Amino acid sequence: YCTCFTFWEAVESLQPQSQARNGEGDQEEEETSSLVQPAQLFAPKSLVLVSRLDHAEVFRNSLGLIYTIYVDGLSVSLENVIGNLLTCTIPITGGAQ
Repeated sequence: YCTCFTFWEAVESLQPQSQARNGEGDQEEEETSSLVQPAQLFAPKSLVLVSRLDHAEVFRNSLGLIYTIYVDGLSVSLENVIGNLLTCTIPITGGAQ
């Protein structure tokens, strides 16, 4: 069984802005660059949980928790959160309550 959560995150553009050569077209380029804003780039990121157990709701909630901690920038490290999730025991379907 697999649960996947994909989101889009803003990334910085690594392309340098062009500069005018030999002082030609300085004023024209300044006017053009002030009118044209650099495009906001986004990249997909995915979180995936794979298991032998069919607990889609638990996995969905776990991915939501990991995403929330990541986006909010909480002081808890993702390694600790994921470690805690991996060490919890999930009851067997139909087992004792």
